[in-house]
Amino acid sequence: MCLMYLTQGLHRSLQRHPAKVALRHVAGDTQREYTFERLLSDIARHAAALQALGVRAGDRVALLSPNNDALIVQLFACWWLGAVACPLNVRWSDGAYGSVVWMLMGLHTFNLVTDVIDTMVLAAVMYKTPLEGKRYVDVAENSGYWVFIVVTWVPIYAVVYWGARF
Repeated sequence: MCLMYLTQGLHRSLQRHPAKVALRHVAGDTQREYTFERLLSDIARHAAALQALGVRAGDRVALLSPNNDALIVQLFACWWLGAVACPLNVRWSDGAYGSVVWMLMGLHTFNLVTDVIDTMVLAAVMYKTPLEGKRYVDVAENSGYWVFIVVTWVPIYAVVYWGARF
């Protein structure tokens, strides 16, 4: 059975040209370069740190990092150990604002529909039975919810719908 490691190419490159640039990270005005020697040294150090934390071959390692040179080092460190790297991307993209707005509006619509139904059921029950005990608590909770809607959702509506237009 032939086993090929994901870091095997890096080891071969280190042997052939250790001083050659392996990785270049450019961010704005700054630039960082890694030779094969430095890159493998950093990868080995990170792999040793992961191993000291108990990471073994086959383990899954979640990586929360911006898309930069540090992520590359962390990925290779996981592969060095035979672990599975699971990068987490939490970048706030251009479409995220719209997604959050749609989610808020969907939750708001669901809350409104269910509470309108609840209000109609309570109104029907109130006309048939006297308002006492548990019914009084139901009506108080329902009216408190409508106050909550006015206090929270009206400002959110103003910011989301009208704030973005001006």
